Amino acid sequence: MSDATTLTVYVYATARYAGKPDFFISTSNELPAENFGPIVASAPFLFTLPADFNLTAIEVAELQAQKVAALEDYQRSVANINERLAKLQALTCEVAA
Repeated sequence: MSDATTLTVYVYATARYAGKPDFFISTSNELPAENFGPIVASAPFLFTLPADFNLTAIEVAELQAQKVAALEDYQRSVANINERLAKLQALTCEVAA
């Protein structure tokens, strides 16, 4: 796949850094102004994808990253449950003096 592709890009601007503009470029013209500022310009962006561009490889990498994040969330959740169980079990084993 080496065809030329044109996208419209939108330039957002904010003044977060002591009066200096901070620019953000996106292909979306629907980003929230409270986060990204107003759109101050738009322009066509012409580019050519490399011949070895492989969208499937990108999708696989993204799914693998999601899988890692899901596993980490699961492990944190199980560790939290185990900690709560241990505390509750310790309370039931206390001996009155």
